[in-house]
Amino acid sequence: MHSNFVTYHPRWDTEENIAAAKRALALADEMGANCSGICPPAWGAEVCQLLEWIRQQYPDTQIGQIKEKLGTLRVYFDLNEYPESARDRIRAEIDKEICRTEIRLSIKGAFIPLSNLLDVVVERRDPIFGFTTRAYPYRKLYDAEFASNKNKEEG
Repeated sequence: MHSNFVTYHPRWDTEENIAAAKRALALADEMGANCSGICPPAWGAEVCQLLEWIRQQYPDTQIGQIKEKLGTLRVYFDLNEYPESARDRIRAEIDKEICRTEIRLSIKGAFIPLSNLLDVVVERRDPIFGFTTRAYPYRKLYDAEFASNKNKEEG
């Protein structure tokens, strides 16, 4: 289990990080947050980047709340302004960007250790046929986007 000591370590309590966390919460408020959120200073810049991406890509998305809970990033959002036929696709794209943000935080050292994050398994059981599929969403995304960038930087 992730320790909040990593996320809330005093080394993250810089003026810049605290200001970024406040900006993230203000941005969530601008996007319609219906209750106060929690953004650790260690996550401020990355959460701002995530919210800016959402606002740019899907401007009618309403943020319900952003927060840290049990060491994980939670982003609650509402897609009611979009046609029902597009909501699943939009939700998947936003979820993928949230995963990217969590990977960035992990690489930064302000989140679950990267080795643990990459081993997260999502299991889905088919309701009709009963078979179970396993996916490693963070591993797949990391290998496709982050590992290749790391190799380019080193080469």
